[in-house]
Amino acid sequence: MVKLQEIIRNLRNDFTSYTLDEKSALKNPYKQFESWMAHAIEAQAEEPNAMTLATVNKKGQPDARVVLLRDFDSKGFTFFTNYQSHKGKEMAANSKVCLNFFWTELQRQVRILGVIEKLPAKASDSYFNTRPRESQIGAWASHQSEVFASRETLEA
Repeated sequence: MVKLQEIIRNLRNDFTSYTLDEKSALKNPYKQFESWMAHAIEAQAEEPNAMTLATVNKKGQPDARVVLLRDFDSKGFTFFTNYQSHKGKEMAANSKVCLNFFWTELQRQVRILGVIEKLPAKASDSYFNTRPRESQIGAWASHQSEVFASRETLEA
């Protein structure tokens, strides 16, 4: 274990390949995000739309997990989740959230602080209908964030 801890302490990356020139940054933050997302896709970043979603529970304890961006525009950033999941309940109780995109390949990250709001049910239904059938069945069969008694229960 000591050897692993030593390795971790000495991990270093050279983050000088890419630089941020404020003069070339776009004034519109959504256009800037669009440009950087396009770069992440072009660079074949692993899951470029993966973002960390941070919420806070009723006791003030922060919680974070990775979700997938499904759309964005000047009104905000769209992702979908089960309202009865931990994150769904946390967002219902406290609408302040943080998103973080991290693109290792570009040595870049984007943090977004804001207030969350639900999309109309029609938008959720429309997205759900685009998901692969196995994914739809998984969403129906499992109650996100709840513990199953066994693997057999999940598979049944």
